[in-house]
Amino acid sequence: MSLSTLKGKPISILKITKEKVTIDTQAIKSILEKIGNHHFVIYSINGPKRTGKSFMLSNFIRHLNQQSTGNQGNDWVLNSGDMNNFTWRGGSERQTTGIDVWSEPFWTTNKGRRIAVLLMDTQGSFDDQTTMQQNAIIFAISTLLSSVLIFNIKNDVGEDVLQFFQFFSSFATLTIPQVEGDSASLGHGSGAFQKLVFLIRDFQFVQDYEFGFYDDSNVPQRQDRRKNYKKDKLDSNPDQPTEVRFTHDQVVQSYRDVGVYLMPEPDKGLKQRDTLDNLDPEFATHVADFITLMLSPAHLVTKQMGGVEVTGFEMIKYIKSWATLFDGNELPEIKSVYHSAAESQFIIAKRLSLTFYATEMEKFIQHNSFGVGEPALVKKHSELVKECFAIYKSKSKLGGANMDAKFSEEFAAESDPLFATYKSVNDNKLQAQERERKLQREIEAERKANHDLKAAVEAQNKQQERAQKEAKERDLEFQRQLNRQKMLQLFQDLLVPVVAGTVATAYVAKSGSPNMLGAAMGGGLLPGLRMEDSFASGRNTSNNPRWQDSRGREMAFQRTLDRANRPGFPGPQMGASSSSEFLSCTS
Repeated sequence: MSLSTLKGKPISILKITKEKVTIDTQAIKSILEKIGNHHFVIYSINGPKRTGKSFMLSNFIRHLNQQSTGNQGNDWVLNSGDMNNFTWRGGSERQTTGIDVWSEPFWTTNKGRRIAVLLMDTQGSFDDQTTMQQNAIIFAISTLLSSVLIFNIKNDVGEDVLQFFQFFSSFATLTIPQVEGDSASLGHGSGAFQKLVFLIRDFQFVQDYEFGFYDDSNVPQRQDRRKNYKKDKLDSNPDQPTEVRFTHDQVVQSYRDVGVYLMPEPDKGLKQRDTLDNLDPEFATHVADFITLMLSPAHLVTKQMGGVEVTGFEMIKYIKSWATLFDGNELPEIKSVYHSAAESQFIIAKRLSLTFYATEMEKFIQHNSFGVGEPALVKKHSELVKECFAIYKSKSKLGGANMDAKFSEEFAAESDPLFATYKSVNDNKLQAQERERKLQREIEAERKANHDLKAAVEAQNKQQERAQKEAKERDLEFQRQLNRQKMLQLFQDLLVPVVAGTVATAYVAKSGSPNMLGAAMGGGLLPGLRMEDSFASGRNTSNNPRWQDSRGREMAFQRTLDRANRPGFPGPQMGASSSSEFLSCTS
């Protein structure tokens, strides 16, 4: 990174009177016009009075001048002589009034682009010559102008420091929707401003934390990474009271990037007698390290408005809008320091309370995905209202009972519509759940009806199968009976003539006289047998036609028996032995 600079001097950009604070647009315009269509970084140092802000910015200038000559080392740290820079000195009286900006931009080439660097010094807060409203306006203007805000304090980041910082940051935030539009207002609490670095001078707790820079991912080289000052002191945690968590969250979430630099004390000579001859070497080293770090590429944050980089010419337009805003008393109009603080505290506390209410109620609604009964919802609402009042009381300590009554009235007027919205969402969830339960009941009833219908169909099918089986068995039994009847009829048709012929032959053979057959027939011995059926033509019956006819019937009968004895023939089977037995019975 190469740097060059022109000689310059501090220029005041604010006009402060007892009545108001006014932006000197011509003064700041004369500086920004030198930047023109280039982008720029602007470093601002804020904080309580007499904490070394001007001293630190003077060292920024010395470092930039040193870099322009190509010299290395830390001998540029302010330690002797006089220099035309930001005026500084020890003691209790303030040195800077309002806001001073170095008249000449410094130039650097970073990531292939030529950008400008501006330095801005701010008067200390909480002196006995500036009202609360003036302090708030000065801080707001400094915050709106800067891309890197260095908040300079001593010893440690305590709750009082965070409350002070959160108070003025919130005051600055009130102006954003009027000067940046909707895109800025969307950023509240989630990076409305760019970079914040707490510079903690005279840090004492070195047994826990090493000197150096801390942020979400960095700690000093020798520091135990399990202990991170930024996370331990600035980030909120669940064990803190609600109002403390809100203070921490509002501070951290108002900036897109937050870091901390812990620095040792210089020496008593610097703090008490304005002498630099005995400047502590460790302090000088950390001054050099801090400024070198802030001017490194990772911390060169170009100025943005609404998330978009702006040039010097574009920034002039914004400053003119701010000048009109502050000059026109469009911020809360307050008559005294007390009323200024009270009104500002009230606005901030009410907004924090409403934000807390909306956040917690939304969590409650989302957690109960099926909805809750109205008593449970009303109970949660009442609990949150009490917690919101506690937050308000912790943030708004001025104004007394009148402000408390005003808060209750205005909070109810703004929270009741929110509650109605959440109640509507909850009711919709309950109705959806009831519709789901009703649908489930209908599905279950339909499933049961289908099951019963299926069981009835199966029972009917089984009954039909039994009926078909019984009908088939009856048909088989009927067929068997019919076959037996046919068989008996066949026996009668075939056997009677055969048996009669056989008996007649046997009778003739036994009696030796064909005439005896006729007598037997006539006498009723062989009923149904006519004389012409006898074998009176002689013993040689093979030539007798009647004999041959009888023989044919016998053979036909035998074939019938053979078929009856085949497998699968319906009815009882009768073998040859059965027919022989039958014939023997007739002889």
